[in-house]
Amino acid sequence: MRDKSFKDYPLLRLDIIGPPHINPEGEFPYAGERIECPHIHIAEERYAAKRAYPLNEEYAKMYLTNDQLSDLVEILKEFLKYCNVGNTNTINFSVQEELF
Repeated sequence: MRDKSFKDYPLLRLDIIGPPHINPEGEFPYAGERIECPHIHIAEERYAAKRAYPLNEEYAKMYLTNDQLSDLVEILKEFLKYCNVGNTNTINFSVQEELF
């Protein structure tokens, strides 16, 4: 998602598959820590989108269980809900297993 006035800065970014993210040093939860995928980046003024949080972390506000964290489709569905995307129940989700 991007804010109209700050098109170059993502407000939220979901990284489902990929390398871990190392957070910058600072005064925030998970500062300087390595965050494995899946994780979410939540942009804010001081750090832009350079901070990542686990999806089951309170700050992420996705409240995923360990079972949900192992299901990529479930993660995507929960992220779409988190972003207030409508009509997600009409989308046919599937996984191309050969990609993993």
